Amino acid sequence: MSAGRVLVAYLAALALFAQGCGGKKTPEVSEVMVTVPLETALRAADLRAGMDKSSVLKLMGKPSAERALVRKETGESFGSELKYYVYKADPGLVNEKTDRGLSLFFDDSGRLSDAFTNIPELKLDPGLKVRSE
Repeated sequence: MSAGRVLVAYLAALALFAQGCGGKKTPEVSEVMVTVPLETALRAADLRAGMDKSSVLKLMGKPSAERALVRKETGESFGSELKYYVYKADPGLVNEKTDRGLSLFFDDSGRLSDAFTNIPELKLDPGLKVRSE
């Protein structure tokens, strides 16, 4: 193969690679990165294990982010998560040391099952499996 053909093939491959890398990917998470007032996050004290997602949304309002939970091995969905950020240092980066918020986890049937918070003043229903820092 001539040097000219190798160069053309190389440049074509490079262009295809750049097009694939530079294109905007569809995000797996619908991240709006809007923070909510602390008062909104504190409403979570009224949440109860087993509440349906629509009731939670009615009480809490629009989340900062929402995503489906999917098993890596099988691609099978096993629930969803709503995030309410009270403080987000960098909208493009998750930083568990500085970000403050609440994550609510729903099972396959859309019922509230777990929560995670690093908001010290937030006390959640003991019926929820609660994780905190």
